[in-house]
Amino acid sequence: MHSVINALVYLRFTLIRNAIVTRIQRLKQPKYLFGAIAGGFYFYWVFYRQFSGRTVGQSGVASNGSATLTGIYASPFATGGALLFMVFILLYWVWPRARAALTFSEAEIAFLFPAPIPRHTLIHYRMINLMLGLLFTALIFSLFSRGAMLFPGTMAMRFIGWWMVLLTLGLHSIASSFVITRLLDRGITSLRRQWVVAATTIAVVVSFGWWASRSIPSPTPADLVDIDALRGYAVNLFGTAPLSWLLFPARLVIAPMFARSWMQFITALLPAILVVAVHYYWVLRSEVSFEEASIIKAEKRAAKIASIRAGKTRVGSGAPTARKPPFDINFIRRPEVAFLWKNLLATASYLRLKTAMIACVMIIFASQWIKQGDHEVIRGIVLAIGGVFSGYVLFLGPLIARQDLRSDLPNTDILKSYPLRGWQVVLGEILTPVVVLSFIFWLLLLAGSLCLHTESLKWMTPGIHWSATMVIAITAPLLCTIQILVLNAGAILFPSWVQLGQGNPGGIEVMGQRILFIAGLMLIIVFSLLPAALFAVLIFLLTKWLLGIVMATTLAAITVIAILIVEIVFGLEWLGQKFEQFDLSAELRS
Repeated sequence: MHSVINALVYLRFTLIRNAIVTRIQRLKQPKYLFGAIAGGFYFYWVFYRQFSGRTVGQSGVASNGSATLTGIYASPFATGGALLFMVFILLYWVWPRARAALTFSEAEIAFLFPAPIPRHTLIHYRMINLMLGLLFTALIFSLFSRGAMLFPGTMAMRFIGWWMVLLTLGLHSIASSFVITRLLDRGITSLRRQWVVAATTIAVVVSFGWWASRSIPSPTPADLVDIDALRGYAVNLFGTAPLSWLLFPARLVIAPMFARSWMQFITALLPAILVVAVHYYWVLRSEVSFEEASIIKAEKRAAKIASIRAGKTRVGSGAPTARKPPFDINFIRRPEVAFLWKNLLATASYLRLKTAMIACVMIIFASQWIKQGDHEVIRGIVLAIGGVFSGYVLFLGPLIARQDLRSDLPNTDILKSYPLRGWQVVLGEILTPVVVLSFIFWLLLLAGSLCLHTESLKWMTPGIHWSATMVIAITAPLLCTIQILVLNAGAILFPSWVQLGQGNPGGIEVMGQRILFIAGLMLIIVFSLLPAALFAVLIFLLTKWLLGIVMATTLAAITVIAILIVEIVFGLEWLGQKFEQFDLSAELRS
């Protein structure tokens, strides 16, 4: 048995060593070296104060509860974390799941499964891999969870606390899958299990609600705006039996993250370790066959990775299914629109003109209801959410909507075989993200325009209001087009620095590549918008005194639109030439 354990330890550390050596060796390539430098500077700049500055615990947080362990369990933040933890636990039992399968690579299956290794040793090996894998995730969570009001401890306390939480969730996920597999073997279907769990949850919630209404006085309207009163009501609700009994195991797990001293942390850590040990023993003693399902899972995972690397699918996409075409291609006379038809088939089924028209009608009726009634709060919420999402669509949407050359560049040889000019291929490829983002932005703009309270702005007449709306509606797609052109130009000029259809290796150096690339793209986009902005200001200043502010603003807007259109035309022609000169085989060899 000792020789088996030694072999497994050797296998694990060899894999880690080979991964480190591979990362170091590829730093010989300048693209990875510069990326690693940029990624290192990013981590240094963002997280340096996490390690060198004073800890959060030194700032003092008197509102987090008592310094005792009981005070941690009763604190509002710990209670909220325990509730969220229990929600995740409940999802493991309600969410549809397949048979139990542990994650092994194909190489590990070929090496371990035929060997004379006991079943519990395989589980030990997988659990050790899980623990090691969650260390990096816990480090990232601890770096991003800095805050005096939430986690008053040191960096090390947060790191160990997050690791215990993630490890408990991971072990519970495996243990629950083993139990669900045993239920399936006994003839209990997934639907029946979900109904039983849902009915039990509803019964528990209703029982606690009835108990709370009988035992704890309901908060008055004045209490709803008083933070101290709400905190006291929450303490009474979640801090007394029987609800506290339900949350007690979750509080044990998350308590180390809320400790404010090392003595308090160690005291809270011991019960959390006990919960993890119970889960570990639960997984180890579950007599469920997982080998066959693990092999199937490994084969599917390997096939998906190979498909991604071959550019045949994108991360997060499911199996291709037959779907209704977005429009009838028989009436199309322009070849560029055929690319739109093709790429729309690869998008979500709800991104269709019919969906946009239904959403438009719903927005019109909802806006009229908001304006006719006394719904100022709802109006403000709609305007705030619409403004945030409009900016997100306009400036971050082009980075996310990738149904263009960034996805089709591995198929360059096929695209270049078409009897089309390069600019026609580029135009056809960028149509889909431009059209999708434009329609989403127009819907948000329509909701904001209809809900805007123009009566409070005396200078905004209906003519100015709708004229400004039309100018924004025309300018926004042009801005999206320029950004998508720049992103596609980056895919053609620097294909190894862009996340294309094939799977690229990860790591800090690849993250640094993305940072450098996105920074360069943003700089290019700013410079491309400068001529339009400068000429628009010049036209406005020259015509304001002669024609008035309204006419000067109109001419400035027309100038912006005209310059953006000219830039797009020249950008299409230039990028089309670069696409015709692009050699995919040379990039694959590099």
